[in-house]
Amino acid sequence: MRMQRNVFLEWCMMALAIGWLALQAAPRHRHACSSIACLPGSTSDWIQTAHCDEDVAPKLVAFQPPAAPSALEFPESAEWINTRKPLKIEQLRGKFVLLDFWTYCCINCMHLLPVLKEAEEEFENELVVIGVHTAKFDAEKQTENVREAVLRYQIRHPVLNDQGQVLWQAYGVNTWPTLVLIDPLGKLVWAHRGEIPYRDLQKVLKREVAKAKEARTINPRPVHFELAEYEQPKTPLSFPGKVLATAERIWIADSNHHRLVAVDAKGQVLEVVGSGLAGLEDGSFQKARFRSPQGMVELDGNRLLVADTENHALRVVDLERQVVQTVAGTGDQAQSGFPGVDPGSSLPKRWTRKPLSTALASPWDLLSSEEAIYIAMAGTHQIWRMPKSLDAIGPWAGNGREDIVDGPRLPAQPYALGSASFAQPSGLASDGRFLYVADSEGSSIRAIEWKETGEVSTPVGTANLPAQRLFTFGDQDGELKDALLQHPLAVAWDGANVWVADTYNHAIKKLDQKNSTMETVWREADRVPLNEPAGLSYREGRLYIADTNNHRLLVGDVASGSIEVLEIQGLQEPQRAAPAAVAKFPTEGRQVGLKELAVNPGDVVRAVPAWQLPDGWKINPKAPARWVAEWSVEEDSGQLEKQLLSGVIPMEQGSPAAWEITVPEGKVTHLRLAVSLHWCTADEQGLCFAETLRFQVPVKNRGERPAEDTVELLLEGQWQPPVL
Repeated sequence: MRMQRNVFLEWCMMALAIGWLALQAAPRHRHACSSIACLPGSTSDWIQTAHCDEDVAPKLVAFQPPAAPSALEFPESAEWINTRKPLKIEQLRGKFVLLDFWTYCCINCMHLLPVLKEAEEEFENELVVIGVHTAKFDAEKQTENVREAVLRYQIRHPVLNDQGQVLWQAYGVNTWPTLVLIDPLGKLVWAHRGEIPYRDLQKVLKREVAKAKEARTINPRPVHFELAEYEQPKTPLSFPGKVLATAERIWIADSNHHRLVAVDAKGQVLEVVGSGLAGLEDGSFQKARFRSPQGMVELDGNRLLVADTENHALRVVDLERQVVQTVAGTGDQAQSGFPGVDPGSSLPKRWTRKPLSTALASPWDLLSSEEAIYIAMAGTHQIWRMPKSLDAIGPWAGNGREDIVDGPRLPAQPYALGSASFAQPSGLASDGRFLYVADSEGSSIRAIEWKETGEVSTPVGTANLPAQRLFTFGDQDGELKDALLQHPLAVAWDGANVWVADTYNHAIKKLDQKNSTMETVWREADRVPLNEPAGLSYREGRLYIADTNNHRLLVGDVASGSIEVLEIQGLQEPQRAAPAAVAKFPTEGRQVGLKELAVNPGDVVRAVPAWQLPDGWKINPKAPARWVAEWSVEEDSGQLEKQLLSGVIPMEQGSPAAWEITVPEGKVTHLRLAVSLHWCTADEQGLCFAETLRFQVPVKNRGERPAEDTVELLLEGQWQPPVL
């Protein structure tokens, strides 16, 4: 064991040294074009490390590595989310394990989550993803905060809180995100730093899975876990992101319900826009789909523009016509902050493109001026501009490098130094002279002069530091030169002061430009501490606050300092999507024969669970349980037609309850019924598996008794324990 660990550490030191050499040859900006590393055991016998920027070709360095190292055990002291008990590497033998080193503030980590979800769905039988959360900010070290992020991002794989950076340091990680792939024998076979398109990850997984199948090292049984979402109470609002107060309505981005909600000053619901299902679909308010919408702004009295963040799109909500229409973005994430411009080329004075053919990257907030809409483009670390005619779009401020640097709004060339840099801008406000930006990753408030040759400055933050500008943060009021914030996500202007949602400090603060001071005003409401507030909007003496992790809307009186919860009346949690229709009857699972069933067309079969579980196992009542019925119906020609039905098995007091299946018309000869449950070890392992029983039921016509009778079917059988 000591020798293996020494080999691994030697490999890490060599990899980091080579990465350092490559970084010296490449530009400093590394976020938009990620590094890749193929570890020993992949199809190549060489480790390759590529460091690149948009204005240079990738630089590759290769060396001959030592023997493939083994994966390290998870720290015993680590706290876990999305699993009942801590996991061990040994438990996951027979599976590929993909470690995702991430931190929940990071936009690049957010961009990777849909890629991981695709991999989990395609390689369900071969792959387990484990999130290794390694905090950047102090607030992110708290397991409860990580749990909230797991729920907010709807992560469905286990997440380990690497609070002490044990795995981060042991694996030699230095970039968020970083992926490390472990094969079914526990050997490291591949790693990658930064974002990666799914097609590239898919190629790696297909290659490695094929090799493992040939070697017969894969256990194809899917593994499932007890997710935090099973314990999450249902709330009318779910992680509301941004808020917008207008003359007639208060708009709330009900982000995790993928919809917009408008209420009046008393909290009564006026409009609900969006079906509540995630997606990118235009149409009526009831049909339209969003994906984690955030910032909103009025175009006129009847139209609202919405930053549909995870769809990388801008949408118009037409209140008069009651429809939603996409006006910018392609639905794909932009890979450059200057699409269509060669990295070495000079930027045109007014560079724009057609909005619907231009990819965006996580638009997070919006601000309206007399002539244009300004967009906090968090994914490219820039501010973009779109005229109110909605016929053009392009970058307005920021060189695309993730940093806190003051200077001219735009560079002479893409990513050129000597111009302003932003770091995941997430909130916008204006006093008429400046556009203020909540620059979250640099824990700074930026100010951009409105004039044509305007400069970017930093009233509060880290631009004056020679280094560590993205890693200097805190919770300090007082003079602006000494004030510290921690990942602020929103700003608002009240006519005299800039209000700041100091998100990771769970506070609302007032930036007094006249006296050059910062003051904390609110940290709680209704005796409940604020929890990562992310949205602000000011109107007529009131500051509206999206208290995001508390799933509520607050109203603060700026003059008196009082604050209260605005109770939302008449709002229901959206209907969840119905289970997808089943295309075919399951081909895997133990078969159980039952006695003949006598039914007539139109009868209702009441399926009653009467099976037995093996010792040491229990059903997970909070995980989805499904049934699939296949009726064989004989046609006049003598051929058999297969008719499929499917649904969700109800649960009562933690156990599957009976459900009903309707007998189809025609001469029914056979019923096949598949039951799929999630069940878990009753010991300390915390592993869950999806198991299927397939019941075979011969069917006969029951004769002249009244039609539409109810017939009971006892589902007797013995579940077999999975092989661990």
